[in-house]
Amino acid sequence: HIAVFGSGRLQFLTPDVPYFFHARANAFYLTGLSEEAATLVLEFTKSEPEKVTSTLFVDDRDSNLDIWVGPRCSLGDLGKHLHIDEVKETSGLAAFLKERSKKYDDSC
Repeated sequence: HIAVFGSGRLQFLTPDVPYFFHARANAFYLTGLSEEAATLVLEFTKSEPEKVTSTLFVDDRDSNLDIWVGPRCSLGDLGKHLHIDEVKETSGLAAFLKERSKKYDDSC
């Protein structure tokens, strides 16, 4: 079984002026991360319901963006800080979910 929690996207008042970003409550509560476009995937099985595997997907790191918003943690540091099993870039989310959906479709 999987559960997917997204933090939301940054909204803009005008093309150059964003609203202040507030992460969705469920994603923020589970991760403590207030970063846009973050997605937390929790996995567990019926055979081991107490064992939960967490994977966090965050926007691809961009050094040009860091100039404007400030430096962000590396993927490894983010995982250690938030106690997340694995942290990956958002570009891999679709493939990850597709792979997992096949895994769980076969187990039903």
